Amino acid sequence: MTPATPAPPASATRYFDVISPFSYLALGEIEDLAKSVAIAYRPILFAGLLQHWKHLGPAEIPPKRIHTYRLCVFEARVRYPNLSHLTQPTKYLM
Repeated sequence: MTPATPAPPASATRYFDVISPFSYLALGEIEDLAKSVAIAYRPILFAGLLQHWKHLGPAEIPPKRIHTYRLCVFEARVRYPNLSHLTQPTKYLM
């Protein structure tokens, strides 16, 4: 006997940080999901979570900062190939 495929959830909650580039990059996929699932959007302050748990964010750790920048630029170029205003890292990202 074949196991039954579970039904997709009727709703989902999307927690996102409004200043996160990853939140923006994921928005297209979230909008696609919203066609079949009711989504409740809940903005959060990621910096507040980091402060509460006494943890550094990616922008505060130099190797993570440059990696995050490069990953965001890569993802943006893949998802939005017509973007022409992406800049190169500055001394502030290094």
